Amino acid sequence: MIKIFINDIPKDLSRSFGDVINISELDQILFQFDCEGEPPKVYIEDYEVLLEGKNNLYFSDRYQFFRESFGISYLRIYYKDELFEFAFNVLAEKVTSEQAESIIEYVFTKNPNLLKVSFSRTTTEKSLVKDESTHFCQRHSKIDPFYLTNGKVKLTPLISY
Repeated sequence: MIKIFINDIPKDLSRSFGDVINISELDQILFQFDCEGEPPKVYIEDYEVLLEGKNNLYFSDRYQFFRESFGISYLRIYYKDELFEFAFNVLAEKVTSEQAESIIEYVFTKNPNLLKVSFSRTTTEKSLVKDESTHFCQRHSKIDPFYLTNGKVKLTPLISY
């Protein structure tokens, strides 16, 4: 069984397959796993969550794991050669979104191409590509007006070619 505690409120993840779980980047998260044998490997994106175990019960520290995230982040659990994946929609608080916007504006004024490379879905530098027919997929974000209520902001990804 997989459980997550969001600000000490339990949520059974075994019933959340395919669902997107809304959280704030300031939420305190604790992961708990009831499993026999070896503990699962748990990752939030590429960050490994360390677990402590006792009597087939493994748990993480209570921590703000998503404090530097916004938008969709994935929790991946590897257990007995199986992968369990859960999507979290991390909502940024107003102060955080304003800080993110000011950082993006500052970077854009200094070098607009840096943003194009940063939000590109390719890992190849544009200057290294000789073929002019190569197209780069650009990822952008816009603030979704639906989420501008209650001091929360959701940045919606936009993709253009």
